[in-house]
Amino acid sequence: GLGARPPQHAANMATCATPSCIPLSCGTWRFFVTENEEPFEILLVALRWVAFWAVVWLTCIPIASRFVIPHMPPSSKARENQPAYVGQKLATTVKVLVCCIPANYALLVDLWHADVAIQYGRYELSAAFGIVFTTFEAVDMVMCAWFGFLDAEYFFHHSVHIAFGFIMRPNCAFAMTAAVLLAQETSGIFLQYFLLMRNRQPDHPTIAISF
Repeated sequence: GLGARPPQHAANMATCATPSCIPLSCGTWRFFVTENEEPFEILLVALRWVAFWAVVWLTCIPIASRFVIPHMPPSSKARENQPAYVGQKLATTVKVLVCCIPANYALLVDLWHADVAIQYGRYELSAAFGIVFTTFEAVDMVMCAWFGFLDAEYFFHHSVHIAFGFIMRPNCAFAMTAAVLLAQETSGIFLQYFLLMRNRQPDHPTIAISF
């Protein structure tokens, strides 16, 4: 269900015929709208983003091949020279930026409303971008397996993230926790650079800094 809402959300609900007309509440952003928060509705929203991320992921491959790989030294690991591997790092960086910016904004705003935030969180941000994050992890795991560089560590890492997403999204009471977890994606900007360059220029000072 939608979980408990702050007083302002309750007031909005009193004048709304359906949950989707509540401005910026759980599941009601454009492309995230659900009428009753039923599992099937959430699944349909997620499938939209699965399709979106699949297009982004595959589009990043020719971009990496044309604009990135020619300007980088080769890696000592053969698989890291594949356009799909480099493209995955580009796609993941897009995901990191899309998720961490609103999550950090939500946390900063909540610092000024801590009494409400701890109990309710930022519904509109954590619900929406929680789906964005979870669907990317699912697409990324499938694509990495398809292109042959999904190892056990990567599989476990993504499986945990996907499990958290499925647990938190149907119940907005986890909104604050979700925002904190999404904000941790900020470190992914440096992680992607580290993973991309560690076997290309291992002695370069930026590698140690990014780690």
